[in-house]
Amino acid sequence: IFREWPLSMEIGVPSQSHIAKLVLEKYSSLPKNGKPQPHEWTVLAGVVRTISTSSKQSSSVVAIATGTKCVGKKHVNKSGDTLNDCHAETLVRRALVRYLFEDLLKPVDKMVNFEPTEEKGIFRLSPALSFDLYISQPPCGDASIYETTLVTVRKRKRDETLAEEKETNTTNPIPDSNRTGAKVVGWQGNQGNGPGSGEWGQGSKQNAGLTRLKSGRSDLPKELVTTSMSCSDKLCLATYAGFQSALLSRFLRSPLTFRSLTISRPPDALKEAVSNAVSRALWRRIARVCTSQNETVQAACLKSPGPPEIIICEEKFENHRLEVKRKLAELKGSSGAGQQKLGRKVPASGVAINWYEGVGVEVVTGAFGRKQVKHILIHMIS
Repeated sequence: IFREWPLSMEIGVPSQSHIAKLVLEKYSSLPKNGKPQPHEWTVLAGVVRTISTSSKQSSSVVAIATGTKCVGKKHVNKSGDTLNDCHAETLVRRALVRYLFEDLLKPVDKMVNFEPTEEKGIFRLSPALSFDLYISQPPCGDASIYETTLVTVRKRKRDETLAEEKETNTTNPIPDSNRTGAKVVGWQGNQGNGPGSGEWGQGSKQNAGLTRLKSGRSDLPKELVTTSMSCSDKLCLATYAGFQSALLSRFLRSPLTFRSLTISRPPDALKEAVSNAVSRALWRRIARVCTSQNETVQAACLKSPGPPEIIICEEKFENHRLEVKRKLAELKGSSGAGQQKLGRKVPASGVAINWYEGVGVEVVTGAFGRKQVKHILIHMIS
């Protein structure tokens, strides 16, 4: 997939639906292996690489991932043989980092993303390049706590007497909000009643602005609870420190960040509500830290490249949970199977895929963080 458009279409960033369309088209072109079954849903994330000139921009998709599962502490491999976090946002970052690192291994005259600096062995991203991230729904964690009614949005609009600092520091529950399954840090699984147990205290379960672990059933025993932070928290870190890995950062002069983040609007929310939740999750909740008197903290904030532009689009992902539910509803009455499936809760796909430019699709079993080896076993048996 390769597209070009004039710069005048949008200042800096392409049109609101352009990034999403590129990623959705690329996903459709990938093999079926690893994609959800018709009755399953998943989350999609993709990264678009853009080359800008004085007259036009050219874009192509360089990384794609799907996934909704995480590995519990019981299944974490200390040797690093498992992918502990198989959410789409995390996997697409992994794919992007691998794509960029392979480029760094090439001779300088063959690199397509980097150029050398005056410091030996240190590179910088080409000034003409930028990366845009697309996600098919708000990231799990804080960004998933958003107002779901027009009345709530109007009420919050009228209540703007608080100072900006106080507003960004709030950890109060948002009324009439979409709920996140991500667990507040400090939750220890099903260990009985009381503080630190699986029995939630209603005062903090859906408070906005808190750091959280990935979603999971509240009745899980301690050994099956994931230790992976929510996608909102990981993207927040990437906003301030860059999405590059520790290994890649050894060869770069400055952090790598996303120019924009495009998210498909959930059917139950207004664009403004989702945009407000995402901006809070990615940087506004951390803004107070930058006012710290600590010189090290202030220096780090000054080096931060700034937040990405938030774009809420109307493009729909075919394997979104509500899209799958809608399709099953259309089957009701037309076939017994369709009616039977409609009565069930729409399950999340247990398989994740990730792909980056120049390689094939990697299929992973999300709950265990390991590559699927079915094709290898068939080959050995035959």
